[in-house]
Amino acid sequence: MRIQTNTVSLSIWSSYSDNLSKMQASMGRLSTGLISSSDDPAAVGVGERMTTQLNDIERARQNTDNSISLVQTADGWLSDITDILSRMEELAVEANGGLLGDTDLENVQAEYEELQEEIVRITSDTNAAGTFNGVYLFQGGSLTVQIGESTDQTIDINLSNISTSSTDTVGTVSSYSYDSSGTVIGSTHTTVAWTSIIDTSMTSVGTDDLSEMISLAIDYISNARAQLAAQQTRLEYTDSSLLTYQDNLNAAQSDIMDIDMALETTEYTTYEILTEVANAMLAQANQLPGQVLDQLQG
Repeated sequence: MRIQTNTVSLSIWSSYSDNLSKMQASMGRLSTGLISSSDDPAAVGVGERMTTQLNDIERARQNTDNSISLVQTADGWLSDITDILSRMEELAVEANGGLLGDTDLENVQAEYEELQEEIVRITSDTNAAGTFNGVYLFQGGSLTVQIGESTDQTIDINLSNISTSSTDTVGTVSSYSYDSSGTVIGSTHTTVAWTSIIDTSMTSVGTDDLSEMISLAIDYISNARAQLAAQQTRLEYTDSSLLTYQDNLNAAQSDIMDIDMALETTEYTTYEILTEVANAMLAQANQLPGQVLDQLQG
């Protein structure tokens, strides 16, 4: 029997402190749902790198979604331009029907010019209506969009130039002359510039072969829409792939960083009980030196 050093009490105190520390650590994990750096430093390091990857992927997905919206906006404007060109073609046919008086022709011409100027308003100059977040949609060039974690994972979105600065041609109008037997004896082939369709100083409803020229312009715009649609399809596949990658990376990070709540609750309960028992035993152990007095008095 010793009174200077209560070895039993010290042993119980050691167990009590250990169980209390484990219980507190378990409480910390339960409160966050995550392991801490003190639990597994290597795993936390991997998990933090994955967090950075996930943030980059989320930004790349936002870039992709914004790019899809840009392409859809451009296609919407091109759809309007196609409708405008279709109306211009109707006016050209009407003007060349031979049944309109001078006043009627003037009215048709006025509407035709308004439609030309509307296409110019959408596509041209620094105040063009066809923009997306400050980006001009119809003045040519390309946009490089990062669609992955690293800077070399990019997609180029190519934008057509259908403004008044365009040098593109929309096709060729051919005219033929025939002899009395129907044999071709001559032909002319006129290249049609896009700007000639929308420039009020270059074409009017009385322009020769105008309906054929506008028909070529409609095909030209349809081709531009097809190119946008192809790019949108690619962007949508990219977005789907990024989402799958993000889901898989989230699952991997969860396996590393997230705790099993059921298992952790069980362990916490175990440490809590052990702590309470050790506390009770510590009280009992602290009474042992008092037995020396009992022996002396007895």
